[in-house]
Amino acid sequence: MSSTIIDETVILRYLLDDDEVLSPRAAKVIATRTARVYPEIITRVVVTLRDAYKVPRVEIATAMRRLLDDVMVDEPTVVALAIKLFGKTHMDFTDCLLAARTAIYNDDVVSFGKPIIQGMIDYRRQRQTAADARDRAAAANRQTTASPAPQPHPLLSCGEIVPGFRLIRAFQELFHRNFFKGRF
Repeated sequence: MSSTIIDETVILRYLLDDDEVLSPRAAKVIATRTARVYPEIITRVVVTLRDAYKVPRVEIATAMRRLLDDVMVDEPTVVALAIKLFGKTHMDFTDCLLAARTAIYNDDVVSFGKPIIQGMIDYRRQRQTAADARDRAAAANRQTTASPAPQPHPLLSCGEIVPGFRLIRAFQELFHRNFFKGRF
């Protein structure tokens, strides 16, 4: 079955229902269930709704989840997770896509300008390093009689990064726990 690629203008008219001529045409195209959307188009829609129309993040996430039921989208699991992240965090949608791909595909991402994204990436790498450090510290503590108070992990002192980490980690664990059981 062939598909019809739609852009952000069609999706915006469909979601906003603000044009007497174009909104019904957009609804008709989407109703055919052959409309295809790429993640970059979803990004444009999210940014436009947020910046130009001042729609709250939670409402955008709700509308985009409903849209995913009506259109075909490349990487549907990634886009669905990114939408969920967007509704629950303060990250840009592009960052949510990166975080979702990192969580689902275990891909490495390098970022110099986005501390929350780089922090999530570094967190994954540092888990093993932190576990090794804890093991070494525990071995050293067993050798001494007085053990010093445990020091918090350096990432735990950064309030901007930790909530995102916990959220991404929770999504990673949920996805990997349920993916192989056929729930996604």
